[in-house]
Amino acid sequence: MGGRLVGREPVLALAAGALDDALAGAGRLLLVAGDPGIGKTALAREVGAIARTRGARVVWASCPPGGGAPAYWPWTQVLRPLGDRTRRAAVLLGGSAPDDATARFELHESVIEALGELAGDAGAVVVLDDLQWADQPSLELLDAASRQIGAHRLLVLGTYRDLEAPATLDRLAANAEGITLGGLDSAAVSGLVTTITGTAVPGADADQLRSRTAGNPLFVRELARLLVARGTGTTDRSALPATVADTLRQRLTGLTTPCRDLLATVAIADTADIALLADAARLPREEVADLLTEARMARVLVEAEQDRPFVHDLYRETVLADLSPDDRRRRHGAVAAAWIRCSAGDGRAPAARIAAHLAAALPRPAAGEAVPGAELAVDWLTRAAAEATARLGHEEAVRLYRRALALTDRADPALLLALADAELRAGDPAARDTYVAAAQAARDVDDRGALTAAALGLHEVGARGDHDAQVRLLEEAVGLARHGTSERALLLAALARELRHAGGPATRWQETAQQAVRTARELDTPRVLATCLLALHDALWTPGTADARLLVIDDMAGAAAAAGDDELTAQARVLRAACLLEKNDRRGLVELAQYCQQVEDLGHARGRWEALSRKATLGLVTGSVEEAVSSSVAALELGLRIGVPDAAGVHGTQRWPLSLFAGDRMAMLDTMTEIDLIPMRDAFTAAALRTEGDAEHARRIALTLSLDVLLVEKYDLEFDALAAEALAAGGRNPETERCYDHLLPYAGTNVVVGGCASFWGPVDLYLGHLAVALGDPDGARDHYAAAAAMSAALGCPRWQGFATGLRDSIGPAAPDLPRFVRSGEVWTLSWQGRVGHVPDSKGVRDLAHLLGCSGQEVAATELMGHRPVAGADPVLDDVAKAAFRRRLVDLDAEIADAEADHDDFRAERARDERSALVEALAAAVGLGGRDRRLGDDAERARKAVTARIRDAVRRISEVHPDLAAHLDETVQTGSWCVYRPG
Repeated sequence: MGGRLVGREPVLALAAGALDDALAGAGRLLLVAGDPGIGKTALAREVGAIARTRGARVVWASCPPGGGAPAYWPWTQVLRPLGDRTRRAAVLLGGSAPDDATARFELHESVIEALGELAGDAGAVVVLDDLQWADQPSLELLDAASRQIGAHRLLVLGTYRDLEAPATLDRLAANAEGITLGGLDSAAVSGLVTTITGTAVPGADADQLRSRTAGNPLFVRELARLLVARGTGTTDRSALPATVADTLRQRLTGLTTPCRDLLATVAIADTADIALLADAARLPREEVADLLTEARMARVLVEAEQDRPFVHDLYRETVLADLSPDDRRRRHGAVAAAWIRCSAGDGRAPAARIAAHLAAALPRPAAGEAVPGAELAVDWLTRAAAEATARLGHEEAVRLYRRALALTDRADPALLLALADAELRAGDPAARDTYVAAAQAARDVDDRGALTAAALGLHEVGARGDHDAQVRLLEEAVGLARHGTSERALLLAALARELRHAGGPATRWQETAQQAVRTARELDTPRVLATCLLALHDALWTPGTADARLLVIDDMAGAAAAAGDDELTAQARVLRAACLLEKNDRRGLVELAQYCQQVEDLGHARGRWEALSRKATLGLVTGSVEEAVSSSVAALELGLRIGVPDAAGVHGTQRWPLSLFAGDRMAMLDTMTEIDLIPMRDAFTAAALRTEGDAEHARRIALTLSLDVLLVEKYDLEFDALAAEALAAGGRNPETERCYDHLLPYAGTNVVVGGCASFWGPVDLYLGHLAVALGDPDGARDHYAAAAAMSAALGCPRWQGFATGLRDSIGPAAPDLPRFVRSGEVWTLSWQGRVGHVPDSKGVRDLAHLLGCSGQEVAATELMGHRPVAGADPVLDDVAKAAFRRRLVDLDAEIADAEADHDDFRAERARDERSALVEALAAAVGLGGRDRRLGDDAERARKAVTARIRDAVRRISEVHPDLAAHLDETVQTGSWCVYRPG
């Protein structure tokens, strides 16, 4: 095993152990690091040779320096043996693919699957040489593969220069099994020189050579060969150049001048392609072939290799270092022209390679001047960026577009938009500033289309809180867009959403969304209409608007279906599920389950994330807690891998209600890293402490909280429910009372977060917490009972049991009488564990009055606002009226005496009595001084009160049928009304 490597027996044993594990079925990633020439590639070759003796397949890929290769180039080489047997290989070898993070994830999965096919039953070794020059997408793919090859008979062995490794490779190496090669010791140096020269080396000479070369095997080998060629001994210091570059130059001087000149072009082109070199150097092909043979015979170039032709890159670097800047530029230009001519027929040269040579051929411009001849380079850089995008190499596309922009003397809107789009796909935060620059460039050249694209692109990025600036840009673009166009409709839809985020009057963003919908309807373009209806839905979306939103969602679903847009159709379905669940309608569960299947069937990674995350919500609603937890964790892992911005937030909003059932609220707070606002973290902490029994600590935190700070304007009641949990820990105080009054209108509904991102249970659950804090056990019991009843109706046994337990913990209830509580224009009616809500009316007030004096008869006239009376006689007969008049005379005298005595108290009391008598006399006398008859008011009161109580009972029957039936049996109406339970 150690015969081909000198002094590397220990590291070869480690590598062979990794190979054993891999071929036994436990796939491994092994990274070998070290300086140039230290023996990384030699070690990889030895491992490959061992693998071949065991029947395994060995595939080799190299990463070229200079950034000219296309994205995923090493993986293209790895999958080349598979040919067209997999679509993944086709994509990597030149096919196009969607240009987003989801497609990149699909590509990763596909390549990993192809690696498994490559390994097969016999196993395989994939060598990735010089990873320090790999492009960012290739390293990300290696990272993804390293976590999933464990089930394959596969060893991925990467070599790299650790001092030149990018940050991504450093992070990958920190978590992977690695070997770092150092220099050979003196004994190994002696053995290596002896192998090369055939002569034993004295120990002192070996020590000296070890000191001069730091034990680098490449330097040792090259120096030893040079010494043999010169016929001098190892102690001859003149034979030891100061640097290895001098050594390599001396090797090169043994070549003919034409060969050395051709090697300069080979170094520039980094290829030994005879046709290309002949064209670039203006030499006959036969002469080029002879000169390449000369270099191979001298072991400067490797045998039968076109790409990466030098034996070691130090040769190439040495050749390049000896070229003047003008000579380099001239040769780059010649190579670029040769590539263009040679690839005109077959297109075999990637645009990135041509673009790199053209850019390197350009002269340095004077300050403030354009680069002469840059147009051709910009054109090829743009082509190369488009190729990188097609291969999902978005970071590479960003680099190429930026290089192209650096060569232009003006801000090109189209080029800026292309760069911004690439940055957006790559997740580069610079996209926002680039879209802003593109918008300004579009203004400068009056390019309305570019301004529209910049405004919509910036809206897709998001405004990072500066919504006003985004609103201004969208308004500008809307003002320039032609009426009745799709662009105008889409701009209006984006403006409506941005206005919503910017705040201000709701009528403004709603009117803008409606205008977008009207424009879209005139176009008869279903997809645009569905997008605009989505904006209208979002403009209408506030708590308690489920019914209105359902109408828009139905319209949106129809337009999406007409457009054949599965994505928009699925979005309409999940929004409908959210509305129905908010209304406690079991059909919402069916819609949500169908949505999960629908987005999973879309066949892309974002759809799988949506399916997993919403399956977690479905499990949270129905009480399948274990399934909900596993789906939520899987969704988080997948979302982070494919770059879903909301992945952590969705997991957090699911994890919070799940912690109710897991009992680990304080522990899970440590995992919610996205909570970066101190008031919100304090609110979560107070709620968690309250749940887990640390009441005093929770109370101290809760008393520092403000409802105004906690109520973040959102589509849903997520933070409202959090505020209720947190403030309830503070006991009775103004903030708790405000929170109760704020939430009460939403009683009877559920807290659904966003588009079914999570489910926090019935609002009555949180009202119950607040009622307990306010010292209203009966109210709390009613709210908890209502929450349990709602959960039972929806099919949520865990929520039902949780609410029932809270209700029972309050203690025995008072006699089960109906309870009417008014808040503003809404009455909350509770009885026998069920709660209903009806708008304020006189009939409901009558019933509340009767319930308040249970068993006591109340005159209909009193309910109407008059004094209670009975019969059809005059209200006051003549005797009574005479007595009233005498008493008035007495009171006048008493008032005068009291005032004369300055007895203000007695005078005021007499005045009050006199006013009451005058009012009674006025009520007893009608027009013309005629007596008012009791039957007039009593009969009108009887009819009016009876009618309005009946109407109130009818309304109650719609929300609480059992209570309505109870009131029918127990409330008697007529001239006298009474509530007699039992």
